[in-house]
Amino acid sequence: MKTSKKYLFALVSTVLATSNPIITNIFANESNIQLDNKKDQSLFTNFEGKITSIIKDNNNILVKVKNNNNIIDFIVNDNDDNILFLNSKGDIVKNELKKGQSILVSYRTNQITTMIYPPQYKPNVIMIQNDKNKIYNLKVDKFNLDKNTNKYLSRDNNLLISVDKNTQIVNQKNKKLEKIDGKEIAVLYDIATMSIPAQAVAKKIITLNNSENNNKKEEDSIKFSPALFAEKSSFYQTLLPKLNETEKNKLKNLNNVTLTVLNNNPKDISIKYKNDTIMLPIRDIIESLGYNVIWNEANKYIKVDIGNGIIINLGEDEYNIGKVGERKLKKQAPINIEGKTYVPIEFLNEILGINVEIKNNTINLK
Repeated sequence: MKTSKKYLFALVSTVLATSNPIITNIFANESNIQLDNKKDQSLFTNFEGKITSIIKDNNNILVKVKNNNNIIDFIVNDNDDNILFLNSKGDIVKNELKKGQSILVSYRTNQITTMIYPPQYKPNVIMIQNDKNKIYNLKVDKFNLDKNTNKYLSRDNNLLISVDKNTQIVNQKNKKLEKIDGKEIAVLYDIATMSIPAQAVAKKIITLNNSENNNKKEEDSIKFSPALFAEKSSFYQTLLPKLNETEKNKLKNLNNVTLTVLNNNPKDISIKYKNDTIMLPIRDIIESLGYNVIWNEANKYIKVDIGNGIIINLGEDEYNIGKVGERKLKKQAPINIEGKTYVPIEFLNEILGINVEIKNNTINLK
């Protein structure tokens, strides 16, 4: 089996090398690359999408980014010089984010996120993508020198980069540097081979600010969730997604509705109406979002396993949100009907911070 893989790789290498002199040099020392048997996770995750909204509050900016499969909110602080902004040519620029822009965001994989949907992250690198001038690919990770090839290998073993006389190496202030071994860097490159690992010549390398200290208390930098603004800012009310009252009232006489997430995976769920409040089954909602609901038999409460957790007490209009504290909806308290726990529909937008679209007997979570 090993022999066949080597043969296949050699064949691909030969074909590529004969057609491109750059790739010939890249593959020159392929057999000497020492990959770690234990593959580590990349320190950073990339997310590409289009900016659908930008909300400002003093120095904080909430940037909502959406693609075909997901939505993520990114919290940008104008005074945070640790965020690297790049244009499509790879130039270091100031914050020039606008609604409708296509961007690529790189953020820490192990970052602690808030307890609402969509999740909220602090970005480390934001690259504005102009389809007409899209020149470079972006890889952000920790790179270490591979002494056998004198090239730099990403922590996740997915990219091996070469540095030549044309490679720019700078910090976030555009000051020239020489050493990048063991540092967290943003690598801009164009052509990459189809090998394992992929190989490329770095066009530009930018070392990230405070790369060794960015793992400390990520939760301290995320202070923009609707729940966190509940008691501290009048701006909170403008942040919360609103329900369409006209469409909501059409649900009153229904026994079942269709639940979707981003218009996908339709699921029929039961619906109840009590004390002028539309009630929905919490487990169906949370599991559709990809999270868990845990029943605590000893203390008779439900924990929604998002972020630091949300505690729901049956019969009480109080929702304990992680480290934030209690919030009330001033609606019918959660109830248990035939073994299912139901919460007010307002739980979705006012506690979880989810955009709720109600149309044609369908509740779509966005």
